[in-house]
Amino acid sequence: MSKMLKDSLIQALAIVTGAATVFTILGFSMKDAFPLEGVKQYALTVIIRLFILIIAFALMTAIVFFVKRNKYKDSIGLRISKNDVTVEYGNIFTKDGWRVIVVDTTFSTEADDIVISKSSLHGQLVLKHGDADRIKEAVKGEAARRGIKAKNGVYSFPLGTAIPYEGNDGHYVMVALTELNKDYESHTKLSQYESTLMDMWKDLNRVYAGNKLVLPVLGSGITRFDDGQDDSAGLLRCMLCTLNTSRIHFSSRIYIVIYDGGDKKDKIPLYEYRDLFKIAE
Repeated sequence: MSKMLKDSLIQALAIVTGAATVFTILGFSMKDAFPLEGVKQYALTVIIRLFILIIAFALMTAIVFFVKRNKYKDSIGLRISKNDVTVEYGNIFTKDGWRVIVVDTTFSTEADDIVISKSSLHGQLVLKHGDADRIKEAVKGEAARRGIKAKNGVYSFPLGTAIPYEGNDGHYVMVALTELNKDYESHTKLSQYESTLMDMWKDLNRVYAGNKLVLPVLGSGITRFDDGQDDSAGLLRCMLCTLNTSRIHFSSRIYIVIYDGGDKKDKIPLYEYRDLFKIAE
């Protein structure tokens, strides 16, 4: 049984019980509608009363469940460590704000389906929403600021590094989430992922300049978790928990966008996150 259904049953019971109490206080009860006369009439009346109560309870449960399902179907607002966070379905490239794109520690720009998948957010940034040469200039500037030297023409940044970049259709922040192996595969482990998120929140806080941040569910694409932890719902929970643990405060709202591919609404029921943190209605 889902949490939403359990909560709906509990709230429906409270409503029906409350309504019965009010009717009792007002001096109205079912026996007024179904007066008792004789044993057979008594038994029939009890059955009718029970039937009415069951119908009322079932109807109220359905109403409460329907309201909850529609309210939290597409988005939910949370208050996490003094940060206003909205988790919603959609496409990150259509959202206003500074869009966070996951990259590897070298901030590669080779969107050739070998180093970078063309269909990934990183690949779409390079091919459709940005320019490889300008990205390289932004990376070079950050390397100079950090005192990082290139090896064979390639810079290697610490995990969690955030580099702002002005794209063709808005501002982006590239974040180093994984390292590439010799086969150009992005690998990580849950413990490393959590540590990277902690560093990411710190670096995002350094560069976001008070602007609204828009993030995908980090690691839910082609990132490979060597310990098997790659469930989108678990990754989302990890993002929220690390933000809470970091105690970092962002002055603007944070949006975490779950890609609406048609099937993830069943995998990540947003209502399940309702009790993790204070709801921001």
